[in-house]
Amino acid sequence: MTKTDKKNNLRKSMKSALKSFSENKTEWKKMSFEVCRKFFFIQEFIEADVVFLYIPLSWELDCMPLVEQALKMGKKVAVPRCNAESCSMDFFYLSRAMPVSVQLEEGAFGIFEPKESLTKIELEKNCLEGKNIAVIVPGLAFSKDGKRLGKGKGFYDRYIPRLRRCGGKIFLFGVCFPFQITDDIPMEENDCFLNKVVF
Repeated sequence: MTKTDKKNNLRKSMKSALKSFSENKTEWKKMSFEVCRKFFFIQEFIEADVVFLYIPLSWELDCMPLVEQALKMGKKVAVPRCNAESCSMDFFYLSRAMPVSVQLEEGAFGIFEPKESLTKIELEKNCLEGKNIAVIVPGLAFSKDGKRLGKGKGFYDRYIPRLRRCGGKIFLFGVCFPFQITDDIPMEENDCFLNKVVF
């Protein structure tokens, strides 16, 4: 079996497990909050000036409590907007002056995304010089030592190298439910390893 076959099989089984688990909304929300709460005690998150987060699909771990808390802590919070045609994405800063929900609209792949009227992060050399940056990366499966299986489009694996050229001190977090942890994740040359997985 090739790496691609292994990845696709793991994607299929994890996506099915996530969708099944998310049907119990009470437990899904409770466990999502418990995972998010762990970040409030992690030094790299506490010290972050800028936090890159994601807007979850209905069956993904709900990180919206983390979005809200990071804004309350006075951090700059950025969320992604995808371009389906070019398989690329950009991050936009959320405003603390209005509710998060009014700053989003449904975009590519049925994911809620930041409106284009918000401030886009232009990735230029040294544009985040001296900043502590926490990036919370979604995924379908993770290993405890930082391997990650995404959805297969490579959005984060292309974005993170661009972000690294911006001069900030970057810490990459994976975030998931305990059942998404597995050791057998095939990694390829362009796949990004994470500094820490929180589950």
